[in-house]
Amino acid sequence: MCYEGYYDERKIPKRLQRPFDPATYVGQGTWYDRPDHDKYYPEIAVPLELHTPFSIPANNNQSVWGDIFIPKDAPAGAYTGTVTVTEGSGQSQVTHTIPVSLTVRNFTLPDIPTAKTMLCGGGISGNPAFRYTHVVYPVPGTPEYTKMVEVSIRHSQMAHRHKISLLINGPSTPGDLKTEDLDKLTGDLFTSARGYDGPGIGTGINILSIGTYSSWNWLSGLTTDAQRRQAMWTHSDEWVNWFNSQDFSTPTEYFLYLIDVSGDYPLIEKWAGWMEENTGVGKQLMSFATLPAPTGRTLVPSLDIAASWTTTNVLGLWEDTSDYYHEPGRRLYIYNGDYAERGSFATEDDGIALRVQSWAQYKKKIHRWFAWESTYYNDYQSGMGQTNVFQSARTFGTDTSFQENHPARGRTGWNY
Repeated sequence: MCYEGYYDERKIPKRLQRPFDPATYVGQGTWYDRPDHDKYYPEIAVPLELHTPFSIPANNNQSVWGDIFIPKDAPAGAYTGTVTVTEGSGQSQVTHTIPVSLTVRNFTLPDIPTAKTMLCGGGISGNPAFRYTHVVYPVPGTPEYTKMVEVSIRHSQMAHRHKISLLINGPSTPGDLKTEDLDKLTGDLFTSARGYDGPGIGTGINILSIGTYSSWNWLSGLTTDAQRRQAMWTHSDEWVNWFNSQDFSTPTEYFLYLIDVSGDYPLIEKWAGWMEENTGVGKQLMSFATLPAPTGRTLVPSLDIAASWTTTNVLGLWEDTSDYYHEPGRRLYIYNGDYAERGSFATEDDGIALRVQSWAQYKKKIHRWFAWESTYYNDYQSGMGQTNVFQSARTFGTDTSFQENHPARGRTGWNY
């Protein structure tokens, strides 16, 4: 909520809106005039396996979620059941019974998601490894490494069950792909033999990012552009030949992640141009970068995929840009984004927030939504260290100031 004096208060979740002028929508008052200031929201994602039984103090509430997977062969019709709430020692006293009804329609959703995504996170090393094993880079053959292979599999299966594509950890060459990576692409990881049940049985993750966050190193040590261009061609050919040799039943979109959030547009255009000039099969490999879509169109015309963050902007400029990225061979992804252009992931946002995001993706014909990230447990960018995501709503940035500098924001700070 920047520029408190000019901000449209309607763009804030209702229970955190200050009173506002009905003519200008500018908010009035301070943090303490927001109805839900300094109130705690129940964490909605604590696994019951980690916290059963649990207590709810008087005059408090706690959300409890359950997934219901409807098999494809379930007959259409109305189904009923009961949720029983027990309390007391040994959960022996029945205090509430809640009737539940479910209507099954006579159609089946596709196994490959219509609203395509790519979610950063998971993997065998880094933040997830430290959280599960207290070892940042487990060594192959150690118990920690074996455990993280299984954790990575479970992460991918959980994401797949919710029709989210969890990215493979950025291979630079086909030889970097592990067995479990191939199983994600073929769909073998999502079968009953591997302990999976849910949407998309036997369907692959439909996405492969090569050298995610520019972790590819093909040009290292080369001294001339001619050498670098040839290396780009050689490795692009290698990837396309490898994909052409596979028999994936799931159509898989793949691209080279050139660079992340860089303003060096001439460099991005040079790399994307090299890929476009390739006289071999590697010309089919798409180029990808995270940058504003209008900038990509004007300054990086050779780029195939622009992953653009959303901002409130001149409507005509963005409509024209969207048309450009729907030309054959181009893609428009949306990368993260902020409230209020679409629904946010904030705990205190309105309940329909993420439905709004999916609807916006559909209405605006966004090819894929790129989210960073699902395992950011160590907030290294702001020096805040490890975050317990079940105890703290602050997962990114600092909250070092209050009221004096931002009277309408409450506690906030750099990148909060």
